[in-house]
Amino acid sequence: MRNSRFLTRVCQIIDDLGWEPYQIDHEGSSGQFEFNFTYADALTMADRHVFFKYLCRSIAEEEGMRVTFMPKPFADKLGSGCHMHLSVWKGDENVFLDEGGELGLSTYGYRFLAGVLANAKALCAILCPTVNSYKRLVAAGWCPNKISYTGDNRSHMLRIPNPGRFEIRLADGAVNPYLNQAAVIAAGMDGVVRDLNPGKRCDLDGGSGEPADAEMLPLNLLDAVRELKKNESMRKEIGVD
Repeated sequence: MRNSRFLTRVCQIIDDLGWEPYQIDHEGSSGQFEFNFTYADALTMADRHVFFKYLCRSIAEEEGMRVTFMPKPFADKLGSGCHMHLSVWKGDENVFLDEGGELGLSTYGYRFLAGVLANAKALCAILCPTVNSYKRLVAAGWCPNKISYTGDNRSHMLRIPNPGRFEIRLADGAVNPYLNQAAVIAAGMDGVVRDLNPGKRCDLDGGSGEPADAEMLPLNLLDAVRELKKNESMRKEIGVD
């Protein structure tokens, strides 16, 4: 595989740094890869995110390649997301975990998830921050275009793949790593404070337009910015004003 030397060098360096990489996937488009490494606290992960992009670009240049994290670099190929798996901890306790629950997510976790859903339109302005971002947000290629959540189904905006955590599939490769973390925390805590309920999940195929009654995400960056401007809770928590 012509990309193997590049991938091996990146993986070796982040392993030496103690990030504990455990999986590299070849995604649906030519030369498109996903790196997975062990979770850390929000600030540490944001720092790693920044360094990872710098590392990939530096090594690619040495190998005579080009790396892009552009959300949708080719119109006829899959876009590149920046999926986040998250949980909230109190000391050594994962407060998202409910081992007796159907999907293993606690009431606190569902409230946090509901906050992300409730603020999803405003979040787009931060998690999908470029004009190009909205070329990715279409109902195809395991990418969300509606506000919905599910179990282990990659076609929705949020999914609960395992007990004690959920995944946000909204952000893309252009996102600011620090604003990404801060905005998601603000949105989730809004759900906790207001005791929100996410409603019934949808396990049908999001790529087929399900759930039919779900609200659409903004279709462009201007609409997303407008949503953020009128969302007083998000503006207050992330300091837009």
